[in-house]
Amino acid sequence: MVEPKTLIKNTIQIIQNFQKIRHQIMDEHFNFDKIKDSRITVFTNCIVALDGVCICFIVRNFELCTTHKKTVMMVLLVR
Repeated sequence: MVEPKTLIKNTIQIIQNFQKIRHQIMDEHFNFDKIKDSRITVFTNCIVALDGVCICFIVRNFELCTTHKKTVMMVLLVR
């Protein structure tokens, strides 16, 4: 099982790689339409999708940490 922090970090690195490549393509081919050209929008769409996944990982990790803390507190109170 992958640690949540590692998963979040790796997802952010992938997003940054997509952004870097997207900017390289836009710099090399300045005549591409940034809004309509699929050679650019495919990267934009991947970045948006990965951003959503990353947010879900962050929220889920926060929920797990909060739930874990509550469970520990309940165990301590029961003792």
